[in-house]
Amino acid sequence: MTRPDDLDAARLDMPSGEEVPDEVVRATLRSGDWAKIEMLIDVMWYDLPARFADEFIAVLEEASPDEIANRPRVVSTGMLAYQFRSGRSDLHLRSLEQLFIASTRKHAGRRRRTSEHPHDQLTVGLTSLAAARLYGDLQQARKIGDNVQARLDHSAQAALPWEPSFIAMRPGQLSCQRGLTLTLIGDFGGAMQLYQRAITEAGPAPYQHYAGVNAAANMAMLTAQQGHQPLALAWLGRHAEFGPVPAQVEHLTNLGAKIARAQLAIDQLDRAGAEAALREVGPASDSVELWPFAAAVHAAFDIAFDRAPAGLERIKATALAHNHRLDGSTIAGHMLLRAYLDLLVETGEGTMVLTLAERAGRPVVMKVPVTRTNLLAGRDSEVIRIASRALRRTTLNSRDTLELRLMLAVALLRLGRSEEAVDAFGAALRLGMPQDHPAVYARIPHAELSTLLETSGHADATSLPTTRDARHVQLVLLTPRELEVLRALAGGLTTRGIADRSSVSVNTVRTQVKHIYRKLDVSSRHEALIQADRHGLLNE
Repeated sequence: MTRPDDLDAARLDMPSGEEVPDEVVRATLRSGDWAKIEMLIDVMWYDLPARFADEFIAVLEEASPDEIANRPRVVSTGMLAYQFRSGRSDLHLRSLEQLFIASTRKHAGRRRRTSEHPHDQLTVGLTSLAAARLYGDLQQARKIGDNVQARLDHSAQAALPWEPSFIAMRPGQLSCQRGLTLTLIGDFGGAMQLYQRAITEAGPAPYQHYAGVNAAANMAMLTAQQGHQPLALAWLGRHAEFGPVPAQVEHLTNLGAKIARAQLAIDQLDRAGAEAALREVGPASDSVELWPFAAAVHAAFDIAFDRAPAGLERIKATALAHNHRLDGSTIAGHMLLRAYLDLLVETGEGTMVLTLAERAGRPVVMKVPVTRTNLLAGRDSEVIRIASRALRRTTLNSRDTLELRLMLAVALLRLGRSEEAVDAFGAALRLGMPQDHPAVYARIPHAELSTLLETSGHADATSLPTTRDARHVQLVLLTPRELEVLRALAGGLTTRGIADRSSVSVNTVRTQVKHIYRKLDVSSRHEALIQADRHGLLNE
C-alpha cells in the first residue's frame, strides 16, 4: 500500500525476503529524500532504527520540525532510533510510546488536513490504539483498532500484493495489536482469530515477520494458560519457524512464548525448567502489557511448588507496581483475580476467596478456586453442586474442566457415592492421565486419589505425581442478615441503633451479634472487626 507518485520518485526494488544492502540504506538516508526514507521505513520496519540508529538520528538532527511534522512514520522511527542507540532495553518502549503520543499532539497543528497516506494512517492508528491501552481504556483501544482496520480496508490507495507498487508496511501488525487488546479484555477467542490473521498477513524475514513472531508467541501463551498443551507446543514450533528479531525488541516480541514455556514446565512439575523459563519472563512488575499473564504464571509456579505465602506477597507487590486493585480486577478476563484467589486458597484464606468471588459475580473462571475452597472445608455437597453446574458450561478451559471433574469425583467418594465417583473420575482420566497433567493431579489429596485410581482400575498407573497432604480450610459463613449487622457494627452503630434502623428488638440484634462472634471465634466487637476485615467481610 503506497503512493504511485512516491514510487516514481524512488523505488527500493528488493525481493521479499532479501535484505536491503547497507550501502543502499546509508545512501537513501544521506539523500534527504523523505519519500525514499519513508519507503525505507516501510520496507525495513524495526531493523532500520535497530541497525542504523546513528545515521537516522543524524538525518533528523539536520531536519527542521516542520519537515517531519507531517511524517508520523519518520517521527515514530526516530523515537525508536533514540531508544535503541541509548542501549536501554525494550522494557522502556512503553515510555517511548508516551513520548510519541506527546509529540503527535504537539505537532498536530502543523499537520496538513488532506487525506493521509495509508502507511501514515496505520502509524497514527497504532499509536492511538497503544495510547488507549496505556491509559487503561481497553474498550476505546478496541474501537480504534476496528476503525483503523475499516479505514485501511476501504482505502482507495491500497495496492494488491502482486502489483509493482505494493509495499506492505508492518504486515500483520494491526491485526496483532488488535489481538493484544482483546487478550487484555479477556476475549481470548476473538484474540486468537486476530492473531491467526496476523500470522497469515505476516511476510518473511528479515523485515516482514515481526507481527507473525509476536502473534505466534501470544497464541502459544493463551493455549498454554488455558491448558491446551499440544496446541501450545505447536504454536511454539510455529513461533520458532519465523526466525529471529532484533535484540532491541526481542523481549516484548517473544514474551508470550516465554510465558508459554514456563506454564508448560509448571504443568509437568519440571521445577528446573520452570525456573529457567521464569527468569526469561522476568518479574511481573516490569512495564509490559502482558504483565497479568506473567503474574499468573509466577503464581502458578508458587502454587505448584508449595510457595503460596511468598506468591501471595509477590502478586500484591505486582498489583501495586501497576497501580492495580486485585480484589476487583477484571483485566484479561479476571485472570489476575483468579491467580490471587488460587493463592488465597493455598494459604487457607477460604472465606476471602468466597467473598471476593461473590463480589465479582462468580464468573466461570472463579469456579475452580471456589470449588477447591469448599472441598478443603469439607463441604462436599456444595462441591458437587458447584462443579456439576460449572461442568455444564461450554466456556470452561481444558485445565479447569479436568480439575473440576477430579474434585467432583473426590466429593462423591467422600459421600459414599462410589459409582458416581468412578464415573466422574473416568471422565477426568479421559481428559488427561496423571502422567500427562501431574500439576493438576498433585492438587488432589493423596488418599482420595489412590482410592479413585484403584476403584477405577488404574491402580497400576505409572508416573503418579507426589500429591498434597490433606489440608483443611475453616470458613466463616455468615447469613446475609449477620453480614448486615457486622457491617453496621463496623460503621459505629450500637445494638440499639441497629435495632432501630432494622425495626427489630435489641434482643434480636444481640442474638445475631453472638452468632457472629461464635462464627468468627472472638469475644468482643474489636476482635470481630479485625477478623472480619482479614476475611474481606467488611467491604461491600
